[in-house]
Amino acid sequence: MARFEEIEDRTAAEAARGLELFAEAADLELDDDEWHQDDLLGLTAVDITREDARIGTVKALIQGAAQDLLEITPDGGGRPVLIPFVEEIVPEVDLDAGVVLVSPPPGLLELAEAE
Repeated sequence: MARFEEIEDRTAAEAARGLELFAEAADLELDDDEWHQDDLLGLTAVDITREDARIGTVKALIQGAAQDLLEITPDGGGRPVLIPFVEEIVPEVDLDAGVVLVSPPPGLLELAEAE
């Protein structure tokens, strides 16, 4: 259970319902396969199975129970593309180069286009 000094009673707690709490990312060292969510936003997604063809730009990281998904805004417009954020499909994230390398299974990108 979390408590806040400023919220002293039930009435104050009810008034605080729906507020969003933001905190600075901790200055913890991350492993090579870990990133802060904000570091991923704006990176260019590149399909390495199609001669390094650009897919689009990372718009969001959707956290799921089974796996996370990268939401990509396609360069050519259209519906967002959801890419499972697992090592088999996203083998590399290069923050210095500003890219996310994607190796999508057959049909994944076409599935987004068909919807």
